[in-house]
Amino acid sequence: MDIKEIKIKKAAFEDFGLELSRFSSRSDYFGLFYRADYSGRYSRFIFCREVWEIEQLVKVIEALTDFSWDPANAMYGNYFRPEQAKYYREQDQKRLDRQIVSSGKWQGDERDETRAVRK
Repeated sequence: MDIKEIKIKKAAFEDFGLELSRFSSRSDYFGLFYRADYSGRYSRFIFCREVWEIEQLVKVIEALTDFSWDPANAMYGNYFRPEQAKYYREQDQKRLDRQIVSSGKWQGDERDETRAVRK
């Protein structure tokens, strides 16, 4: 087998995550699991601990990321480094649909509250 024929799976930041699961509907705590999708087809879950307060979950996130918790850095189901979150917020402001809304030019033509096509 030639080395060029070997396919190497690359991992991305979405491949690792935290999952919360309530063991029963009557319990007041959640099980915290590490989730790893590195295998591609199957997920692997490793039990970490039980949590019953948000602060406990925040401490785990801070320990894994080595950043202090800032809710502004949690976007799209991911927790980003501060510079990454800043970059994505800037990119959001450059989206065409946001530019159209902020320009205010289209709002005079469509007077209904849904901003749908004028009838």
